[in-house]
Amino acid sequence: MVHREPVVTTRSGCVWQPEDVPSPSLQTLLYLLRESPTGGLVLLGRKRRGFGLGKLVAPGGHVEPGETMVAAALREAEEEVGVQVAETDATLAAVLHYRFPSRPTLDAEVHAFVAQTWSGVVLPSEELEPRWFPAASLPLDRMWDDERYWLPQVLDGARLTAEIVYDESCEKVVKFDSKSAQAGLSQDSGEPHASARRVCPLSNGLPIDPKD
Repeated sequence: MVHREPVVTTRSGCVWQPEDVPSPSLQTLLYLLRESPTGGLVLLGRKRRGFGLGKLVAPGGHVEPGETMVAAALREAEEEVGVQVAETDATLAAVLHYRFPSRPTLDAEVHAFVAQTWSGVVLPSEELEPRWFPAASLPLDRMWDDERYWLPQVLDGARLTAEIVYDESCEKVVKFDSKSAQAGLSQDSGEPHASARRVCPLSNGLPIDPKD
């Protein structure tokens, strides 16, 4: 009988058995953006369960076998906040390599996308309670620590890759190295994720929250 370790809930809310998934795991984030009379807004949601409970995060999660990175991002957005985004409307903005030395099963390669066009109405789910926030004053004290280092740049149009290392508590960044991708990032829309693949370690009507 094969011993199976406890189920692990990852940073983006996915659940899997460690032996079933490559380490680092492949995950996605999708930042929905829109304009308002007072400036640009970004959709974030309070995490309702799993690792990172209570933090504000973008819709996202794991990449399933046979699924492309962009397809996974669009699926997670529909599951978690109820909107549909076309592949052509999602732009790869950052490729992030996360390391958690105290909990290596949490290590992940995360592809972060942005989109300004979608259909449907933003709704809460079992995973997220979504709200619109001003992009110019992100609620960084309620988000994952690493996002203060790269998300403002991405929302300003930058494209980048980064290596991010968290401390023993998995709460504070102890290392952040980034590189600008001035020519843009390659949109991985045609190569499905195979479960054996290894990666390089390293609502439209919702209220706007003005608080920092």
